[in-house]
This record gives sequence, C-alpha cells and structure tokens, in this order.
Amino acid sequence: MVGEAQLRAQQPRWGLWLPDEEAYGRLQLGAEQEPATELLEGELPLLFTIASSRVSISQAGELKRRTLRVLEDGAAWERPAGSEYTLSLMLVQGGIA
Repeated sequence: MVGEAQLRAQQPRWGLWLPDEEAYGRLQLGAEQEPATELLEGELPLLFTIASSRVSISQAGELKRRTLRVLEDGAAWERPAGSEYTLSLMLVQGGIA
C-alpha cells in the first residue's frame, strides 16, 4: 500500500470503504470518522486517487502521452540518496460501476 508506514502511524485501523451517502461510490481511505483527506491531499508527497473523464479516443491517447512525458521528466530527478517513491497508473476505457 502506498505510504503504509505513514498511514499506520496516523491510525492503525485505517482501511478502504465506500461511504453509504455516496450515490456513485467514491472510494475512501482512512478511518470512517477520520478520512485520510489531509494526509493524501495535503502537502505530503502521497497520493491516492481514482478519477474518470469522458474524452475522445484521441484525447485519451494525448493524456497517455503527456503522462509518460511527466514520468520521463521525473526520472531525470533521480538521486541515489533520495527517498524511494512508487507510482502506479492505469488508463483503461470504461468506468467503475
């Protein structure tokens, strides 16, 4: 899990859930009374998101190319003494129902 040590340090009982009040099922991370919003959307370099967009096939191709360029740019920042981060991306056609 991304940033597992940081998450467990904040709250050892965190997990994933779909809140009842969400009509379209927005996946949440954290404890039910204390979502991890600040940890994952704040200034720390941690990110957990699932997003969707309605775009044309050509726009999806452009999104893929731009994303790959960002990853290539980031590879140039590599430093032997730097902290290790893992990034996983998946672009698929279709939605989450």
